[in-house]
Amino acid sequence: MSGPATPGAGGATGPARRPGPAGADRRGGVRASERGPGGAIFWIAAVLGLGIVGFGLAGLLRNVPVGPQRTSWGAFLIGSLAAHDALLAPVVAVLSLVLVRFLPARIRPPLQAGLAISAVVALIAIPLLGGWGRRPHDPTLLPDGDYWGNLLIVLAVVWGVAVAVAIAGLLRRR
Repeated sequence: MSGPATPGAGGATGPARRPGPAGADRRGGVRASERGPGGAIFWIAAVLGLGIVGFGLAGLLRNVPVGPQRTSWGAFLIGSLAAHDALLAPVVAVLSLVLVRFLPARIRPPLQAGLAISAVVALIAIPLLGGWGRRPHDPTLLPDGDYWGNLLIVLAVVWGVAVAVAIAGLLRRR
């Protein structure tokens, strides 16, 4: 039995094709954007990232004595992961969806990157902004400084670069 190769192909011969599952392209394969992580660059970055994490944890275990300090570090790390998963990731995802809804596709990536980087920088800055770790007997642990002002400077640089890249993308594609 023969029919159009693709719907609406008008006169082409060959078996009719039915739409595939969600995420499948017209040939029945999976779109590259939905395959998930892969490729040499991804795996090299993953190995390097895990090496850096391992180096940091080894240094922490080697240099922080067993007791309240190590417990405090553990609580901080677990709290940071919980804050990321419960607060940071959902807020960034929702705001990213808003960007997808209202902005043209060609300028979304740099603005979404700026959003994600801003969120991570803000999460990392929370202990500094709160003054956690400041000790009166050791002012070098968390010296007095304008942490709010510095956070705003870093965020301004992040968004300046994101907007510049987005504008360059608009100008380049005209």
